[in-house]
Amino acid sequence: MGDTGPSEPILDGIYDAAVDGNRWPVVLGRLAAHFGSGSAHLSFENVESTRGKMISFGVDPGFTARYGGYYVTRNVLWHECVRRRLSGVMCDRQVIPKETLRKS
Repeated sequence: MGDTGPSEPILDGIYDAAVDGNRWPVVLGRLAAHFGSGSAHLSFENVESTRGKMISFGVDPGFTARYGGYYVTRNVLWHECVRRRLSGVMCDRQVIPKETLRKS
């Protein structure tokens, strides 16, 4: 048996959370710790209905509520995904140039 390293529990957690969505907060906590971050977020976006959901770890729940109620409608990245009817897993730079996103 080889060294499993720190990423194996994270990968196992992702597979477990794919089956049981209640496990995402634990996985996000592991991801935040792995990358040395105080928070982690996972969003599910439906381009067809323009609705989504965000799960967060390490953030005041009021922030996610404010984001969903106000900031998401101003998100230029999201608008571009909807406009171009993009779907799948992709990096923000595949959708909009980095400089354009920063200027927004």
